[in-house]
Amino acid sequence: MTGSGNGAGIVIRAAVAADAGRLWALLRDLAVEDGAGARFRATEALVAAHGFGPAPRFQAALAEDAADARERYTMVLANPPFSLDKWGRDDV
Repeated sequence: MTGSGNGAGIVIRAAVAADAGRLWALLRDLAVEDGAGARFRATEALVAAHGFGPAPRFQAALAEDAADARERYTMVLANPPFSLDKWGRDDV
């Protein structure tokens, strides 16, 4: 997939276990923005286990600017639906 207008491309790739920290930070920021920061109990380890363990509970994709890998955009796709309220549980 490519970007528009400036010649730089956007690359979309599947998230891997090494991305768990970035996904965790984005989920934490979303929880804070939504006023639920005090209830957010997830850890990077839980994100890695739930998303990239032997029985993944969600899938994620990262969209990155091909010209500058520091520019990243993320979307988390959950199938079946995955409750963020359960991220603090360690019943992986």
